[in-house]
Formats: sequence, structure tokens, C-alpha cells
Amino acid sequence: IAVYLLIYYSIYGFRGEWEYLNIKMLNSLIKSGKDMEESRCEIDRRLKKSDISHRYKTEMLDMLCENINKEVTWEWIQEIYRQNKVDPFYLTVVKLCVFNQRYQPDYVKRNPECEILFINRLVKHPEIMKCGNVMDMINMLHYESLGEFIGIPPKLKITLRSLLLLDSYLTDGVLDDERLKYSYVADTGQYLLVTSGEYKDITEIQKSYIKKAYEMKDGPVEEYVDNLYKECELCGKHLSYRQKERIRQNLINII
Repeated sequence: IAVYLLIYYSIYGFRGEWEYLNIKMLNSLIKSGKDMEESRCEIDRRLKKSDISHRYKTEMLDMLCENINKEVTWEWIQEIYRQNKVDPFYLTVVKLCVFNQRYQPDYVKRNPECEILFINRLVKHPEIMKCGNVMDMINMLHYESLGEFIGIPPKLKITLRSLLLLDSYLTDGVLDDERLKYSYVADTGQYLLVTSGEYKDITEIQKSYIKKAYEMKDGPVEEYVDNLYKECELCGKHLSYRQKERIRQNLINII
């Protein structure tokens, strides 16, 4: 069943996202990569008789079995994206969360687009972001290359979570972008408020974003800051009590 789900969403990913990845359920369905390998013929036979048989190819299962026990490195992830036979995001997540494999840094030359694509998918799944192995990988990527991004990459789907995971410094020049001003002011403003706790001075354009974001959400300051704190925790950005208080005070001063 788990293999069916993985291949189904690889085939029909364009129709919708896997809304919730039940790690415990998948864990009970797939015991080990060895079990999958031993059952390959039977799984293949059943998939060929299933309702996705018209789009299923044996090479999808072969690729899945061949890669399920390989080390999770960025070179491997980029190769999975290049092959595009099984959804690279789900395969990586299954290896990290279900098989409890850990990301192994390899410091190879990066394809930034793969990293952005991975983040775009990850932010839709808070249940996956709670997996320690996944967030450990994101933290290692920060050391390897994510921290090298300046501003906002063109293909990044801008949300508070994606900005927190990217952890990029947004200059006034970046913030002067019309796309941010009108389409993503709420998420950008919230992110700027979070990062305001790290800087002494807040520029006027940053203040305008922060104020507009708060006005769009409305509600008590304490509740607003608490929600931001929870999002930061989810994204692995752990705020101290002092940082949280500084953020709260900055918001009060701005609004």
C-alpha cells in the first residue's frame, strides 16, 4: 500500500499534493528496504493490476527499490530530481522519516533550484517538518549552501515558513520589489518582524511591511507574537525569551 501511494503521487502529483503524510502509518506498512526488495515481483504484479496500471511502469518500482537504501546525500537528491521517475520529495521524506535514515553532507556543487523545490514542498507539510531527520538536513544545508542565497530566489513560493527556512537577509532593495509589496506583504512582514529581534535598527520600509502584515492579520499583539513563535519553532528557528520580548516590543513600537 505504501509503495502504491508513493508511486500514485509520483504519477499524479500535478493533480494535488499529498495533504498529510502519516509517518506512523507508513512505518507500519513498510518494515524495511529489504522487505520491499524481496517483495518486488509481487508488488510489481499488483501495481500492474491496479487502477494506475495505465501509467505505471516497472522501472518506477525498480528505481524505488534501488534507491531506498542508498545514502541520503545532496548528490543523490539531485540525481533523483534529474531522473524524475519517482517523486524526489516523497522518496527523500520516506527515507528520512520512515526508514530513519540521516542526511549525509557531501559538499558537492549545488543545483539551487532543487533546494528551492524541496523547500516549496516541505512548507506544506508541518507533520514532516516535525521529523528531526528532515530538519537536521535543512540545518546542514544551511551550512553547505542555503545561507548563500541573497534576497529571495525567483522560484521560491513565498510564505512565512519558506522565508524562515531560507533565512535570508532582506535588504531594502529587495523589499522594494512590487511583487513583495502587493502579493506577499503579510508573509514578508511577519518574517521581518521575526528577524527584527536580531538587529538594532529597523528601516522605514521594514516597518511599513511589519505594520501592514499586522493590520492584515489583526488580533491581540500577544497572540500574534505567540503564533510567530510557534512558526519559528516549527521551522527550527528557536527564539530565546529575550528575542521574543524584543519582537513583541518592536511590534508595539511600530503599530
